[in-house]
Amino acid sequence: AMQDAYGESVLFGYGTALFLHGLSRYAHLSEYYVVSPVKRKPRSAGGFGIRFIKPPLTEEMGTTTKCHDRISLCVTNLERTLIDCIHRPKYAQGWENVIHALDRAERVKGRRLIEYVKQYRTPSLVAKVGLIAEHYATRWKVSNSNLDSLRSYLPKTTIKFARGSGGRLNKKWNIYVPEGMFHE
Repeated sequence: AMQDAYGESVLFGYGTALFLHGLSRYAHLSEYYVVSPVKRKPRSAGGFGIRFIKPPLTEEMGTTTKCHDRISLCVTNLERTLIDCIHRPKYAQGWENVIHALDRAERVKGRRLIEYVKQYRTPSLVAKVGLIAEHYATRWKVSNSNLDSLRSYLPKTTIKFARGSGGRLNKKWNIYVPEGMFHE
């Protein structure tokens, strides 16, 4: 229905991409997130909502095709999806769903993840992704040299991982990390 309305090149991202990658903790979606080069008002169709999100990166960067119910869909690739969801967790059904997805994510290309996050030019996002990539470095094959390449992109002042969260200061990434953030 969405491809009929908006064309076959509609690009699914954020929480919808998490779902299509099989990483969401939710079995059904009530809202679909579409990457759009321009801001549009939310719409509804067939009992679900459609949110158009203008991302920091171009639409063409970090996309792939996924087959869902025998339909080919254009979706942000795994690395871009993870970064987008860390950047704007409200479009991924919240931090709880994002952390769940991070715990389940496999075959993440560490070098690609690092190169993408640099292009966002958002120091707080670099700190979050750096902390997360370091935590999952072994599973995602993120090298120390790739992590070290993020140093010049870090925020100059300390930040909190999420609004209202406290926690311990991780000096390497200049970020306060909530207790028990990682389930492993």
